[in-house]
Amino acid sequence: MSGDSGRPPWPLLVLGVVLVANPLFVPFADLSSPEYVYERATISADGERLEWNGTLRRPIDGIDCFEAPTRACGELEALVGRSVTVESPDRAGGPEDPFVALEDGWYRRVDSDADGGYELRLRPVSVETVFREISMSPSAVPERLRPAARGGRVTLDSRIEETYLVEDGRYYYLTRVRTDYPPFHPRFTDAFYRLLSGVGVLSGAIALVRAGRRRERFDRRRE
Repeated sequence: MSGDSGRPPWPLLVLGVVLVANPLFVPFADLSSPEYVYERATISADGERLEWNGTLRRPIDGIDCFEAPTRACGELEALVGRSVTVESPDRAGGPEDPFVALEDGWYRRVDSDADGGYELRLRPVSVETVFREISMSPSAVPERLRPAARGGRVTLDSRIEETYLVEDGRYYYLTRVRTDYPPFHPRFTDAFYRLLSGVGVLSGAIALVRAGRRRERFDRRRE
């Protein structure tokens, strides 16, 4: 008779289930993907020009044509000093950004009712007005980013897609200061953990078979 015939099969059964199910909870992406470290950086205005002390790669939400001029921006420049009537009963589908940054200054989009549609024009504003209206307090920033918005640092497993302008005595935006890469290329790291997971599944299957045999012996012993 085997030496473990008197042992209950349940611990081995649980171990087998956990090992077989390990692909469901082994976080491959988290173990092989880089991490992104963010903090806030100051942004200020020198007259009508912006100055910032970090990396600002994306437009700021709320400001059209900032850092990403398009053909539509050229059409907006033609609106300076004049207006255009849009023949549409509603304003749905129009640009979402309330402000426009052009080479000669900052503007607010303004529309008013007109016969058969609405009249669109650009009204000059100061950059201080733009910042005051589109900025938010650190407590209004998404929770995962608040440590950075309040002057600390935050580590994320994905890049920030939005550009948040924060007002906290001065104006700031969140910028990536460092990227921490895994010690090995993600392809090799993924392969290692897939191999490890495969070994776990195989070991779990063996454990389940042994648990089944042990249960048979355990049940016979109790009879």
